[in-house]
Parts: sequence; C-alpha cells; structure tokens
Amino acid sequence: MRGMRALASLLLWAWALPALAALDADLVLVHGHDPARLLSAYAAAARAPRKGSDAAARLPPVIAWAEGEEQWTQDLIDRIAPRKTVWIAPPDVPADTLRIPGRVQRIVASDDEIGLAIAEAAFSPSDRPSAVWVADERDPASAIAASALAAVHRSPLLVATGRLTEAVHAAATLAERLSADEVVVVGKADQGRLASQLGTKVRVLTHQDALRALRAKVRGTRRLVAVAPADARGPFSPPKLSLVAVPYVLAKGAALAYVGEGPGEGKTPEDVVHQLESQGEGPFDFITLIGDWLAIPLREVQDIDQVARGAENPRVHKIPPFVDLEGAPSDRYVGRLAALDAFDLSRWIARIVHGIEAKGVDGVLVFANAHDKFILGETISRTTSAELANAGVKVRSYYRDQITKELIEREIPRHALVLWEGHPTDLTLGDDALPAPGRPLPPATVFLQGCYTLDRSDPFVLVERGANAVLGTYMAVYSSSGSAFARAYVNAQVHRGATAGEALASARNYLLTVVELKKRRGFSDWRKTLRAALSFDLWGDPEAPPPVQTRAPKKPAVAARLRGNRLTVTIPASPLPLAQAGPYEASVRPGGALAGLYDFVENEEGEVVGRRLSELFFVEVELPESFGDAPTISAPYPEQTYAWVFSPRTRTLSLLIHQDALPRPGAAAALQFTVIPTPPPVPSDG
Repeated sequence: MRGMRALASLLLWAWALPALAALDADLVLVHGHDPARLLSAYAAAARAPRKGSDAAARLPPVIAWAEGEEQWTQDLIDRIAPRKTVWIAPPDVPADTLRIPGRVQRIVASDDEIGLAIAEAAFSPSDRPSAVWVADERDPASAIAASALAAVHRSPLLVATGRLTEAVHAAATLAERLSADEVVVVGKADQGRLASQLGTKVRVLTHQDALRALRAKVRGTRRLVAVAPADARGPFSPPKLSLVAVPYVLAKGAALAYVGEGPGEGKTPEDVVHQLESQGEGPFDFITLIGDWLAIPLREVQDIDQVARGAENPRVHKIPPFVDLEGAPSDRYVGRLAALDAFDLSRWIARIVHGIEAKGVDGVLVFANAHDKFILGETISRTTSAELANAGVKVRSYYRDQITKELIEREIPRHALVLWEGHPTDLTLGDDALPAPGRPLPPATVFLQGCYTLDRSDPFVLVERGANAVLGTYMAVYSSSGSAFARAYVNAQVHRGATAGEALASARNYLLTVVELKKRRGFSDWRKTLRAALSFDLWGDPEAPPPVQTRAPKKPAVAARLRGNRLTVTIPASPLPLAQAGPYEASVRPGGALAGLYDFVENEEGEVVGRRLSELFFVEVELPESFGDAPTISAPYPEQTYAWVFSPRTRTLSLLIHQDALPRPGAAAALQFTVIPTPPPVPSDG
C-alpha cells in the first residue's frame, strides 16, 4: 500500500507540471542506463518524423552518462550546444556535475517512480496517446521492443522495476488520465486477469509480436539492426549495449531483430537475415550489429593458408559476419557498433544519427610504415595519398621515422579521415601513445590497416574519445594486400561516393578479384590474399557518407560503361606522380589499383635495380537481370590479364584488368569486354 500511496502522490505532483507532446529538448541527458529511465526517455522524447524522412520517429540526442564519463559527455554537450535540455536522474545526482547551456528541465525521481514522472512531463490529455505501454526491466527483449513501439506511436512507456502488476495498475491510471485507448503490456502476462482487475482495455504482446509490429511500421525498409538483449542481463562485458540501440533503430527506420534470443530466432546475424527474408521481409542491404563479439559472436576459423600448407597448429581467426570463406563476393553492407559500455555507445549513436561535427577538422592524415618494415605497403600508400590529392582533398602524409608520438598527438585530432598503415603497436605502444588520454577526438573515420587491429583495445578507445568509425582487421594481413585494400576503399569513396559499408564491400571484392587473377596467372600464394579479403571489418554506420568532400579529379580516372553486353573500360593517359619507397616504385592512373604484383627493373647490364608494381584497373558495373546469376566475361586479351567476380544478389560485376592487357605499357586505351549471359539450363532426358 505504501508503494501505491507514493504512486498516487507522484501523480498529483506530476499533473502540476506543464505537459508537452514530447520532451521539449535539443538534448536529453539520462543518468545511468537503467531501463526504467533510459527506455522511458526514448518513448517520451519521440516526435513524428520529418516529411520525406525514412525515420520511424524523430528523437533529439539522448545521452546516457554516469560518474567517470563527465569529460567525454561534456565534450559532446559542447559540440551540440543545446538551447533546451532535459535532465533525467535520481535525487542523489548533483545538478552541477555537467555544464549545460540554455534552459534545463530536470526530471528527478527514484527508479520506481521515474518512468511515471517522465511520462507526466511529456504527455497531457490533449495529446491523446493511443496507449500506455508497459514492460518489465527483467525482460530486456520485451522492454527494448516496447520502447521502440511506444516511440513510434508517440506514447508513454512504464518499465516495471518491481512487480509488473503494480506498473500495469499505474499505467491504467495514467491511461485514464490521458484518455488513452488501452494499456499494452509487452512480455509475459495474463491478459484476461489484468483486464478484469483494471476495468480497462489491456493487450498483451510477446516480444516477438512487438518486433513484428515494429517491422510492419517500416515495411519495405532495406535496413536491419540486430541486437542481443541478453547483454542487458547476462555476464557480458561490455554490458547493456542493446538498451541504447533504440534511437539508432528509429532514426534509420530500420527493422529490428534479436540474435540468439530464444526458440525460433536466429542464433547468428546470418540466421536472422535468412529467416526474415524467407518470410518475405527485406531484402536487407544495410545491416548494423549492435553489440560486441561476446554478445554477437564472430565465427572462428583456422588460418586458410596455414591449413593448405599443412601447418600442425594453424592459427584461429575471427571472421566478420556475412563474409564467405570460399571467396563469394561481398553483397551486403555491414557495420558493427561496439563500445566499452552503454555510455560510450549512446554518445556514438548520437554523433552518427545527428551528424554532429567538429570545427576546424578537415582532410586526410596518412601515417605509413612507422617502423620501416613494410616498404611495399608504403609504396601503395603513397599512391593513395596522391589519389586523394588528385580529387581535391587536403592530405598530410608521414612515413617511417617522420612519425613520432608528438606528431600523432598533434595531428590525429585535426583530420576527418586518419589512415594508419603499419604494425598496430606503432599506434598504441601504450594507452598514452594515442592522442593524449584526456583529449577528445573529432567524429572522424580511423582506418587501422595492420594485423589484428580490431582484436586490440584501439577501436574501443577511439570510439570512447569521439571517433565515428573504425576500420581494421581480425587477423594477420600482408602489407601489400592491406594497403591495396585501403586504396580500393578510398577509391570507392572518392570516385563513386560510396558509403562506408559499400566501400568496404567494394574493397573486399577487389581483393577477391585479385585472388582470381592470381589463380589465372599461376601464383600459389593466392590464399594469403584471400585471407586479407576476409579480414577487414567496419565498426561504424554502414550508411555513413565519405568523411571528406571531393571534387572532379584534376586528372581523369579509370571508368567503365556497359551498353548491351559490351563493357568498355577507359584507361586515361595521365598517371598520378610516381611513388617510390626503397626498391619499389609505382605509376598508377587515377582510379587504378595495385597489389603485391610487380616486375623486376633491370639496368643496362641486366642487373636488378628495383621492382615496379604492376598497374591494375578495377571497375564495377550493375548487370540487368537478363544476364542471369552466373555471367562470364570474354575479351581479345590473354586470359591471365583479367578476372572477375559477380554477386547475383546485388547484380554487381567486379572486373579486374592487369596492365598486360594494354596495347603497350603505360598507354591510354578503351578496353573491350563482352558479358556473356548465364547459359540456359540443359533439359534433362526425362
């Protein structure tokens, strides 16, 4: 009875507050990540999406924070510069912990009362919400789905911190006060018993029902977000990332699915997508996983090169989701959002969703071969810098002993794209080797091109400090393959405006065509290249646009055009500046490609004096359905001068051409290829 009397007094107190259609804020600060506070805040802050938006609901930045997070939280507050802030916290949190400009509305209550206080501050009878939603904090799968659905319907949510029936009774009282049509309970409850007790309409949904209802609201979307609600209650580290997924899901207008939740639900992201698409949902092109690899595990496989060579104890590597071990083309655009804790992730999602930028940050920073071990990779990296400069991008490039700790600390915070190429310990010999432990970073993209760069603390630390995306690897990669991958990624963004996920898929498919070309040319080391193609992953939003603006290249780039079944690849005459490092040199046209293939350079006496990298040309075109699912390529050039892969799902043909197909070295050309449709099936004798 004491709990109900406290609830009644809270209702009387809350009714005196000026109510709004949603929390009237440019920023919502939530102390902690308790579902009763956080999930209720999402529902109360939601507004109708803007016209023409794909979003399912529109929220201001909602940031979860706690003691120890003040510095990074304050940095984001300063970037947002809100005029109106809603502060949601328990009574014992000091009000002066953060410097908040403008007007601050404070909603302060204990955990068992905060949900009702939030609802009463955001809704009034004139809003006429369709329902009051209820979930149990002990059932995060239901509570997350309820929060998202309540936000879509712009209705209040109460999350039970004690007995569910008490929260349902409070919801019924609130529903009567707001003239809501019903109370909707997401989770396990007896609908008939509750209805008879309350005298109001009560509907009970399982969390699977709620997810289906949410997906029905965004039917036709090609975006999917997968989370693992088990991380909110199990022995996981980092914990509770699934709880802060709601704003990202709503802003994207994405379908929401759970990984590994229960009977009939997918145990892996691939299972989830296959199951939903087989039921007629999707198809899903952009897929975001929210959770670390404890919550959403990666597959583990033995090193394909060592297995082929008969190694006694092959290394075991992690493999990103939706990557085929046999080398099938990449055909989905995938990113992962993982962080040290829910506080870091809430800030990261706010930066992504709201396009929060930093002043005075521009251009690209390239660090390559800091310890003078990867000369071949450095040569390729130098051409990447030239590619960016040719597209009008400001580039600062440093190599070998030019790279110092002081330079790292000074330069990394000034750039929108940081391309680090080399051994990972060059960047983080210790935590203080990063750009000052106490110094926030801009919302930049950081490409860590090296071995095992996502198996370290680097991505977590970079995200905590403000980075918007981190690309890296889960296994060992040779510098030539890694630098070739980075160059292909940059080319996709510079010349085609590819998103982060699209550029990742394009670069992966580039290395897969290199594998096919190596096979055609008789190289036995193709598995090393395949291993690199399988290695890279994106921690970030797969729909993120290029981090730097480009212009039409000063020198024209390699281009492709499909007319009928004739594919023409135009090779321009003018190359980028010659790149040299140690015994290696490379001359490549804009939009061209490189790998670890090279020819020896001899002097007049026949002595080897250097190595010139073979120039490659990589293009992608979309084929009509009429070409079928297994088209082939023919050309009047030797078979060992070109190779391709084709993705039936995206209809993308990826074609790689070796410089030996040119009429003479370094020549401009318009190379002609014929795309041959898939032959019709041979009728059986029967």
